[in-house]
Amino acid sequence: MTDYHTYVPDWVSPPGETIQDLLEENGRSQAEFAERLRMTPKQVTDLINGRERISPKTGEGLERVLGSRAVFWLARDKQFRARQQEAETLEAAASQRARLDEIPSS
Repeated sequence: MTDYHTYVPDWVSPPGETIQDLLEENGRSQAEFAERLRMTPKQVTDLINGRERISPKTGEGLERVLGSRAVFWLARDKQFRARQQEAETLEAAASQRARLDEIPSS
C-alpha cells in the first residue's frame, strides 16, 4: 500500500499571484488583461491582490482568457479564503493568549 502525504503550506497565497505569474509569462499587461476579462483595471488589481473574490462568472472569464479551467480558479479562491480565515483565527487566539498572560496571577 502506498502512503501518500498531503502538503499543507503554512502560508496563504491569493490566486492573483498565479494570475500575475501567468500574465508575466505571456507578456500581457494588467490593462490588456482587464479589457479581455471585461473588468475594470481596479477590479483586476483587487483580484490580483486577493481583495476581489473569484465568482463563477470571473472563473469563466479566467478560463477563456488564461486557459485554466474555471473550477480550478474557483477551488483556488475557496482554498485561499479558507486558509486566510484559519490564519486570522490563529492570530486572534494568539493575541488573546498574550493578553491573558499579562494578567497577574493571585
